[in-house]
Amino acid sequence: MMSIYACPCERDQLDDGLCDVPSEEDGWVVRCVGDWSNSKHYYIGRYIEIFRTGMKNKYAEINYIDLFSGPGKCRVRGTREIRDGSPLIAARCGFTKYFFVDMNPPAIDSLKKRFSEKDKAVFYEDDCNNCVSDIRDRFSPTSINLLVADQTNVQLKFDTLRVLTEGRRVDLIVYFPTLYFNRTIPVVKDEEKIRSINNFFGDDGEGIGIWKSTLSANRNSAVVAYYKERLKTIGYTFDGKVDQEITILNEDKNSEMYRLVFASKHLRGYEFWRKIQAIEHHGQRRLPFL
Repeated sequence: MMSIYACPCERDQLDDGLCDVPSEEDGWVVRCVGDWSNSKHYYIGRYIEIFRTGMKNKYAEINYIDLFSGPGKCRVRGTREIRDGSPLIAARCGFTKYFFVDMNPPAIDSLKKRFSEKDKAVFYEDDCNNCVSDIRDRFSPTSINLLVADQTNVQLKFDTLRVLTEGRRVDLIVYFPTLYFNRTIPVVKDEEKIRSINNFFGDDGEGIGIWKSTLSANRNSAVVAYYKERLKTIGYTFDGKVDQEITILNEDKNSEMYRLVFASKHLRGYEFWRKIQAIEHHGQRRLPFL
């Protein structure tokens, strides 16, 4: 079925990358994604909206940061549907400032063309780990900020979050690549990949060690729990009653792709995070968290 309705670029691999075929809507670059991205954008979009609405009368400056922005639109492999990515979802919500980062020149160029409020936006054609100090200096210590880090594997360094969030209130939505870990850790011998995983956790191999020492059925939850412990070291707090991460599935195979991990320095953020999960992507109402 997938081969019949494949993206016109004929790439069916799981890693999200720029599509070889431009958008039929505007002729600019799009990201080629699996249909599980619909679920991801549903939840991210709901949080963006509730965050912006809930904070509008409490903070004079409310900013949005997207460290892996892509071109702003994606084409879903399987249906060929063109959908807004997180930058354009956020554009509809009227943030004070926007900060977009992507290493890929065609991606950031296409986003600049698509983004309507250019006077509010700063674009970085760079590795996000190189420019967070500049981003941090551009928003006020009294502001509130939402960061989305939709990485494709483990490009985001833990120290990058440390620098960006020190002395600032920043809610985080971080793509946590459980499938990547399960595919990579058992066979990895490449020192660069090992270093990248360690940099993601901000440790000297403890995260990899937890994965290896945990039974396979519990590994994903174990490494997510460890990552949350790491986030506690930079000022984030967690309450197990309201901080459940969101699991994104490949529904055709009923297999886990990744999790969306949320972190806030204030309970209100977790209340918002819980609220967006009340109704699932397909419209089914979830049972209350225990």
